Amino acid sequence: MKILLLGAARHQVPAVEAALREGMEVFTADNVPSNPGHRLAYRSFDVSAADPDAITRLAEELRVDGVLGFASEVCARTAARVAARLGLPGSPLEAVETLSFKDAFRQRTQSAGLQSLAWRCYRPEEVELAAAWAGGFPSGVVVKPVDSSGGRGVTVHPAHFRPAFERAAAASREGRVVVEERVVPAGGQFGGDGWVEQGRLKFLHCFDNDTLPAPENGAAIQETFPCGRDGASLERMRQHLEALMQSCGYTCGPFNFDGCFLEDGRPFVFEIGPRNGGNFIPHQIQQQTGVDLTMAAVRSAVDPGLELPVPGRGEGGEQRFHATWVVHARQAGILRGVKLAQELDPYVQELIHYVLPGAPVRAFATSGDALGMLLLQFPTRESMLRLMAQMPALCQIELDPPP
Repeated sequence: MKILLLGAARHQVPAVEAALREGMEVFTADNVPSNPGHRLAYRSFDVSAADPDAITRLAEELRVDGVLGFASEVCARTAARVAARLGLPGSPLEAVETLSFKDAFRQRTQSAGLQSLAWRCYRPEEVELAAAWAGGFPSGVVVKPVDSSGGRGVTVHPAHFRPAFERAAAASREGRVVVEERVVPAGGQFGGDGWVEQGRLKFLHCFDNDTLPAPENGAAIQETFPCGRDGASLERMRQHLEALMQSCGYTCGPFNFDGCFLEDGRPFVFEIGPRNGGNFIPHQIQQQTGVDLTMAAVRSAVDPGLELPVPGRGEGGEQRFHATWVVHARQAGILRGVKLAQELDPYVQELIHYVLPGAPVRAFATSGDALGMLLLQFPTRESMLRLMAQMPALCQIELDPPP
């Protein structure tokens, strides 16, 4: 079996490794030659994963059996377009695009009567119209590109509208900006990864997350597993997610979501990504549940009839608690090192470096600014929440001034 994996960044390496374990002939396409996934592949190609035409030509030349965009919205969208053109396995293209474009998702779910939110979509030259409309919401608005992920170009409750709008327009490949009423979660935001088969939600595992606070862009900085919500609440969210995806026609494949509950107890979903989550979320979920969403994504790219194996819950096993921390700097400089406090020593599973000492770093604003990922495991929820509440003091970034 031959598989073409779109994207070779460090957070996409688990998909490369999973495909290699399956004995597949692995090719990677990514226009960053230094990305580590390239070094593991049978052959790598300096081709942008955001270019469906170029990826289609490459897939045809290689005669691959499948194409996969792992843990990336742009890559997943390209993979779906290429699979549809070449008759390869994959999630339904129209559904992937509906979930990928924020205006299409809002329109489809609103017309189905599933959730309501005031929103509008604007072109870059319509900034004055957008500003006038945005001024009518006491809770503020969120300004975001119609087609990005990872917090790129997003501003939550901007103090100055025009710069936020221009930032969002610059980050949009489609050149469109969504301005929407700000939703204030009751009890915080959470998310999850899951799997859909034959239009039904086969598997879902939720986690609590923390993001950069407003007026910053809401990029995730940590996740804690499992979610602390009660079972009845999570079941309401599960049913809501299934209805949303059915309304969008998403009948098979992986997904990642961000959501919350409103003051009246109703579930609300901000976004659904038609792909696995980033930040090594599938890895932590596998440790929690035994369900390997990474391997499932890889296999489904070459096998349209794949059924996700979901093991039964073991009896008497010791429950563990896991967390991820996005290693990040709050100011620009030259990275000297990352220093972990001794209190974390018993709980650290792995510190994954994206950036090595001596390299320039930016102040963290989007997922692309991350310096690495810290994966942790705790014996109790109490110990997990206590130590995670002390971050980032326990994970200090040592910087030299920029030149």
